[in-house]
Amino acid sequence: MRFSRDRRGQSVVVGTVILFGFLILAMATYQVQFVPTENAEIEFEHSQQVEGEFLDLRNAVLNTGQSDNNRLTSLTLGTRYPQRTFFLNPPPATGELSTSEQQSIRIESATVAEDGNVGLFWEDRDLTFPTKSVRYSPSYNEYRNPPDLVYEHSMVVADFDGAALSRTGQTVINNDADRISLTLVDGTLSESGIERREIDPEALSRNARSMTLEPDGGEVVIVLPTAVPEGEKRDDLASGWNETFESGVDRTVTATPNGIRIEIRTGNSVELRLAQVGVGSGTDVTDESGGYITKVSESNGEFVAEVRDQFNNPVEGAEVEVYADTGETSPMDNSPRITDESGQVTISDRGGTVGTINGAPPDEAGTDRVVFDEFTPPTVPTGSVYGPDVSGTTTNPSTVQQGNSFNLEASVSSIGDSSRIRSGTPIQTVRVTVGNDDAGTVYDEMFTFDPDDNTREYAFGRSIQVDNWDPGTYDVTVSGQDASGRWTAEDEVGTTTVTVREGDPPGSVNFVATDVVKGGNSQEFVFTVDGLSNNDQATIDLSGPQSDGVDYTDGAVELIERTNPNDAVSYDPSTNTITYTKRGGGAGEVRIRISNIDVTGNAGETYVVGYEDGNIDSDTFEIRPPGTTIITQDTDDVSANGDIVIEDNVVIDGDVDSQNGEVIVGENADIDGDANANGDIVIGDGAFVAGVVDSENGGVTVGDNAEIDDDVSANGDIVIGDETFIDGDVDSQNGTVSLGSGTQVTGSVNANGNVDFGVGSLVEGDVTSQNGRVTLEDGSEVEGDVNVNSASDIVCGQGSRIDGQPCEEYVDENY
Repeated sequence: MRFSRDRRGQSVVVGTVILFGFLILAMATYQVQFVPTENAEIEFEHSQQVEGEFLDLRNAVLNTGQSDNNRLTSLTLGTRYPQRTFFLNPPPATGELSTSEQQSIRIESATVAEDGNVGLFWEDRDLTFPTKSVRYSPSYNEYRNPPDLVYEHSMVVADFDGAALSRTGQTVINNDADRISLTLVDGTLSESGIERREIDPEALSRNARSMTLEPDGGEVVIVLPTAVPEGEKRDDLASGWNETFESGVDRTVTATPNGIRIEIRTGNSVELRLAQVGVGSGTDVTDESGGYITKVSESNGEFVAEVRDQFNNPVEGAEVEVYADTGETSPMDNSPRITDESGQVTISDRGGTVGTINGAPPDEAGTDRVVFDEFTPPTVPTGSVYGPDVSGTTTNPSTVQQGNSFNLEASVSSIGDSSRIRSGTPIQTVRVTVGNDDAGTVYDEMFTFDPDDNTREYAFGRSIQVDNWDPGTYDVTVSGQDASGRWTAEDEVGTTTVTVREGDPPGSVNFVATDVVKGGNSQEFVFTVDGLSNNDQATIDLSGPQSDGVDYTDGAVELIERTNPNDAVSYDPSTNTITYTKRGGGAGEVRIRISNIDVTGNAGETYVVGYEDGNIDSDTFEIRPPGTTIITQDTDDVSANGDIVIEDNVVIDGDVDSQNGEVIVGENADIDGDANANGDIVIGDGAFVAGVVDSENGGVTVGDNAEIDDDVSANGDIVIGDETFIDGDVDSQNGTVSLGSGTQVTGSVNANGNVDFGVGSLVEGDVTSQNGRVTLEDGSEVEGDVNVNSASDIVCGQGSRIDGQPCEEYVDENY
């Protein structure tokens, strides 16, 4: 048999070769076209990720400069591509993180307007401050023209080949253009590669003090150096800076060879605050060597001095040599004194004392020396009777953010002993004064008590809100008066301090601790987690109320609302701390309930709970009387025989009715029906009530920026806050009515007593006071008539109007 001419297998071989060729062609096409496209997508996603991490770095730097609360951040410098079995990848994409050379911020056309050593220190110094920029530069293989990211002067900028676009706002100049806050950057970063790199910002000089600048010729100029090159890109950056200001700020922003020049035109003084933050290596905490010492206070033989660094902030741990007077050559026995965390030293019972730093002699004038006045203790005649003694003065928490509150406590006693005779009469008045040198006195109030009360040892406690306080450390003074009229002697007043930190942007934490009921056994805490990443933790400090108001020892915690099924919560009774751990992504609110607690304090007492997740927050809650119904979550109609408390932001889809108690509605709560009570009704700021608000036997208080879409009536006084809208009548059968500034009432206002208008408030109907007066503040208006007993019962403010005509003319024509 012959096989040489047998061709039966040729077609199979040829087909196999052709298929193999197609396969090779397809693989080549995929390698050339699809692999680069997929890698470009991976690089783009990394670019978005690293931009978010760069924003976190920016926030960490700013927070560290403000609060000395270091927060470790990290940056993923590069990215790897997925493994491909039959295809080739380029080398991994890398990135570089670096700092610029040192540059200088300049403030021009302004002088420091301060007294004492503060003014002397800055008198001959230029307002020039060193800083650096931080830049991230990616090296991608496929993603074309990615931006470099630049952080400088609180702003993140995306530096493209042909444009520079701002990615954040700025915190250098506030919306009112009356405060400049500079966070200077020092240190060296030089990181490159693929892996994640940790950056731990360090507070070298924490923003804790301010100084006043007076504009020259009505303007202040700030020149901010920039790493963005000159040309169109720097013009883009100047436009970005200009857009960060409110429209009412009179400014000019231009790009110059020296950087971004911002000219603010103002006739008012400007507050300057400085901070320095270190990143990377080569940083040193600032000390007194480049700074000065200044006098804080001197009272009754107690002298306080403060050491500040070159950025006007307190220096902890500085050595202060103390001399008895300027003629001494040797310091006192217990010299040197070491400054505390506020940069201060206290010297007691000396006259003509001198404090020096940096080895300065006591007789050499300059800002390294401070001299206190001679003090002669007052002579007290034998048999003199002293006023109340104040002791145990504390603030809790001692550090609080703007917009929150702290509890002030003190013991005031009129009981004397053999060394100091006191009246032994009941405590009648307690005075609280809070203030500092920069902000002046921001809180000064008298609290008067029943003189028939026999309390001779009074446990004083109050919650004080710090909504509009500037950041800084405030001195707190408490004094008392007994029923004999004697006040606390100056050397026996209660003193402490409270530190106010700048608040976070709205919505960053929003921590809420709900009220509790006397004898109750549970409490809830609510906060937002938008700023938390995977495995970030938030802590709730319960040590304040644990001491004497609520016993959390046997508490059991649970998450009743979470952003991810894997979120975790735990409670450590040894530290009175709840720890929440976020697992995975998700934003929104978290709600934690702690059960098995014991509410031991008295009804009406308030306590502060602290919160921290890198940002600091706190909330004040109150112990409510037994039988109180506390609503913490959205629900339908609410009815109870006793008090009803509706927490902040809760929505009631119906009516609220307390037959024999009072109704308290939290801030920004929403009632889609009526609110009725036998007792008082209190409605918080920003709350909304769709129906009638009626207190049968009490008064009604409505907060600021609230809205009531029907009538408000009460047997007692009615007090309406600022910028509140009432779409109906306001009627007090046996009390007074007070309207806040900018408040509007679409109906009429009736009262048995006085009716008081705030500035710019409006009533569209009539106003009637049966047995009192009607007072219209400046710019307020009544579109209807005003009914009173006589012309003297109408008080007209400047620009006020009644029935379409000036108030004075209306009174002349109708009374």
